[in-house]
Formats: sequence, structure tokens, C-alpha cells
Amino acid sequence: MTNYEHCLCLSCLAAAYAECGDFEKAVEWQKKAIEFAGDNIKDNTKAGYEKRLAAYKAKKPWRE
Repeated sequence: MTNYEHCLCLSCLAAAYAECGDFEKAVEWQKKAIEFAGDNIKDNTKAGYEKRLAAYKAKKPWRE
């Protein structure tokens, strides 16, 4: 529905992949979320997206 261009949806998809243990896909989709977010999101949100990416690279799921 979003043509894979909505940063929040992409970040949720990345979290789902990480939760299932597919950290390679989680990293891929989190990077896309950051890319689509660009400069249109608040600094604290972008920092949060970067923290999620770091967690996936460390092979850790992101849970809130």
C-alpha cells in the first residue's frame, strides 16, 4: 500500500525480520527506512532509527 516508501512501515518491517532472526534483511530494510526518512524526520527519530540499525548489525532484535 505504501510502495515501500513509508519510513515507519519500513522500520516496522525491519523489526519483524530481526525478531525472526533474519538480521541481514533487518539491516537492509532499516537502511531503506533511514533513506526514505531523509531530512524529513526529527533528529531524535533519526537517532532512534540509527540505534535500531546498530542493534540489527549486532544481531539483536529491537523491542519497545
